Order: sequence, then C-alpha cells, then structure tokens
Amino acid sequence: MMHFSNGASGSMILSQVTAGRKNNCWWEISGSKATLHWEQEEPNAMWVGHRERPNELVIKDPSLMLPAARPMAGYPGGHAEGYPDTFLQMFNTVYGPSRRESRSTNISPPPLPRVTARNCCARRFLRSSRERSWVKVEKE
Repeated sequence: MMHFSNGASGSMILSQVTAGRKNNCWWEISGSKATLHWEQEEPNAMWVGHRERPNELVIKDPSLMLPAARPMAGYPGGHAEGYPDTFLQMFNTVYGPSRRESRSTNISPPPLPRVTARNCCARRFLRSSRERSWVKVEKE
C-alpha cells in the first residue's frame, strides 16, 4: 500500500507465482470519475471506465498520442506492438535515434531508471514488510 504526498493512496501487488498468469503484467489507475486499465496480453488496447458515460476501449494510435509519447510507438496504428518491442524502445532510448530526435524536437527523453533506485525501492519494500509499517520514500 502507498500514500502519496498529495493525499492519494494506492496499492501494488507483485507476484511471479500467481497460478495461470504466465508473466501477465497489468496496471489499473482508479480515480473518482474514471478508471484506466491496461494489460500486457492486449498491449494495444486500454480500457477506460467512466461513472457518468459509457465505458470505452481505446486502441493505440500514434497520431492521437501526445508529442512526448509518440516516439515510444514503434509502429503505426493498427499494427500490434507487444512485449519484445519494450526492449526495442529501451535500446532506442538509450543508444539510438530517440535521443537525437528528442533534441531536435525539444522533447525531453524519458528518464531512465538507475540500478541504485531499483535496489533502494526493493529494500524499502522488504523493510516495510518486515517491520509491518509505512516506510517513507525520499527522492534521490
């Protein structure tokens, strides 16, 4: 469970042993008026649930993306983009034309995670679990 500085709360469940899920990765963000849900097994679709109008299924279309997100789409709308493309985009971000393009378009490249940040978070998760208490996460 998480508490954010703006008062929002959240929860995260991580499991590599969930029966029948074979490396499925999904996330869901629920707000007071809408919910977003995305699953790795259907990577080109995002479900949007609404309180005051019908729910919708949004299909990936780079022409509808914000300029900062567009370089992360490797294929035009209608073409499947999936798990292996994650690595393509990571390598493009670190080594390839994405960095050069972002300089010429004044779009900041996405921040890259550092190993120290990942290890630090993992240690905090373990400490919180062991102590059964909240652990404050400071910016590094």
